[in-house]
Amino acid sequence: MIALFGASAVAQINPFGRSGSGVSGDDTKYIEAASSKIYKADNPQVGAVEKWSNPATGNSGTVSLIQVFEKDGMPCRKLRHNIKVQGQKDPVVYIFSRCRVKSGEWKWL
Repeated sequence: MIALFGASAVAQINPFGRSGSGVSGDDTKYIEAASSKIYKADNPQVGAVEKWSNPATGNSGTVSLIQVFEKDGMPCRKLRHNIKVQGQKDPVVYIFSRCRVKSGEWKWL
């Protein structure tokens, strides 16, 4: 298993497209759709899981909510992304937090 923990500057651009991860830019659309169902939930439940798959790349994965917290008055969610990359034995794992800023947008922490 590969664990990658992102720096906020990189995360704002594309936290999943790191060199060598095997995650395509197209995969991020599916990852974001699954992730947003969890972090945007009005009453998020730790342990909630969403699945995704990209038929074009063969990549798939899950997004799970591992923590709900506040930071500087902002509601935040910590998400674990387990990504199975086609042709790789071990999953790629990312753990990121997102917080809702005053404008209502969810930003990578």
